[in-house]
Amino acid sequence: MSIKKDSKVIDSPQIFDGFRRVNAVTKQSLIVGDYIVWDIETDTSGGFGLDPRNGGIVSVAIGLVKNFVMEDTFFYSVTKDFSEQALLIGIQQIFATAPDYLPLVGWNSSFFDAPFVFYRTNVNELYSHSMVLSHNPLLRCKYEPIPPFVGGYDHVIGGLRGVDITQTYYTREWAGSNGLSSASLDAVANHLGFPGIKPDREKIHELSPDELKAYNLSDITRTHALTRYWIEKGLK
Repeated sequence: MSIKKDSKVIDSPQIFDGFRRVNAVTKQSLIVGDYIVWDIETDTSGGFGLDPRNGGIVSVAIGLVKNFVMEDTFFYSVTKDFSEQALLIGIQQIFATAPDYLPLVGWNSSFFDAPFVFYRTNVNELYSHSMVLSHNPLLRCKYEPIPPFVGGYDHVIGGLRGVDITQTYYTREWAGSNGLSSASLDAVANHLGFPGIKPDREKIHELSPDELKAYNLSDITRTHALTRYWIEKGLK
């Protein structure tokens, strides 16, 4: 096991080998429509929204899905009375109490959400061995990796194994074959009939609390819809 001192990312292939052995259970859970969806929004006020070294997390939305129905949602946002550290503790608590066979489904989460959360967790001195990040060179990045990371990462948070649906189906090749110039969440979701809220991504800091909540929840709603569409259509 090794730790990168600049980002304190743990790379533990042994842990991931163990998760691969139970991956059939996780895959079956995904197929029957039992999973968790999540999405974070980051602070763009200083122009550093994609750099966890200089900007923090401002909100997170989490949805608990059972039999393809989103039964419950959680939303945390940073305020003067609720810190980023409290938000990160909230994420860990929710994931840790969920059954560990549930997939943790995200959009581009291998390249953005997971590494961003891992970095900010360490900034807030909350590092836990229940959070594991392991670089996977086989994952294909749609954009430049966020600094200081080098690509895409397999990840486990609170015992939940991450599933990035941009890697499993909604790839750049899929987007191109469907006439899309972009493989972004907006482009793919709109193409398949799942429109959402689309603010200026560089001005998240200008959203009101209600607008931020609506936008963050919209993203997990669309991620859930795309996951369900992918599975129920039997897409390969």
